Amino acid sequence: MLSHINLMTNRFGLPAITGDKIALGSKVRNTVAAFGDPHILSYRGLGVVETCEALGWHKYMENEYFKLQAYGEHASEDGDSEATYITAMSLIFYTDDGNLVSWQSATGEKPSVSLRYDDKTGLKVAGGVNLEEKGNGVVFTHNSSATSLRVQKYNETYLFVLRTASGLLDATTGLLITGCPNPTVIAAKRKKRSTEDCENACSGTNSLYQDACVFDCQVTGDTGVAETFNDVEDMQSDIENDDDSILKDFNGVPEGEDSGADKPTTMLTFVMMLAAVAAIFS
Repeated sequence: MLSHINLMTNRFGLPAITGDKIALGSKVRNTVAAFGDPHILSYRGLGVVETCEALGWHKYMENEYFKLQAYGEHASEDGDSEATYITAMSLIFYTDDGNLVSWQSATGEKPSVSLRYDDKTGLKVAGGVNLEEKGNGVVFTHNSSATSLRVQKYNETYLFVLRTASGLLDATTGLLITGCPNPTVIAAKRKKRSTEDCENACSGTNSLYQDACVFDCQVTGDTGVAETFNDVEDMQSDIENDDDSILKDFNGVPEGEDSGADKPTTMLTFVMMLAAVAAIFS
């Protein structure tokens, strides 16, 4: 089933926008990410990659402007693998024009071969949310919060990188802020199961990701997982390079100028469900 976008008016049941102004247009910005088993690069643990046991639905980020959830399941159907992976995502954006835009795929399936969507309004979806295909993924730009989100796919699983103002991250909750509640310690497991093929496959990845890369390779038997970690680096670089254009477009704020923008009073809800068609590992 193809993903689809529905446009409708939503004026009831929306959370109230409260609190002090946040400098959304500030050039002080941070990047967070989730990828692989999943591994988390969180806001409060920058410089450290944690490995989560994240089966089922988990909240990765939530604030007054957007909410990002992802669903994890075992890599093998019988559930005996240590590896888990993200098979679906739910994304909600709140903006200021009161419309509801939903994007969802068939539920209960594994991720499709490519991210697909039927955008009847063009790349500019509605209410300040831009959606653009990029390689084997998509890029969301949420103008109301000056936030950029890149979602990509390796084989049949998803990885994503998000960048926004540090002030907004300070007012956000979820795994991408605090990290894993009970992170898996992979160093000991890696030593017990170390294989030359996996060590060699991951030798060219950033040192920050090497332990996680070797671990994923060992539990999946796929030496190609090193591509995931290279992709994450590329996505981080690309999303940082977008800062100037995002800040320039943010509510007309001139490039490089900080702004304490008023929070929206009504909201646009954008729901994205990324779902599945084939098993990731055979």
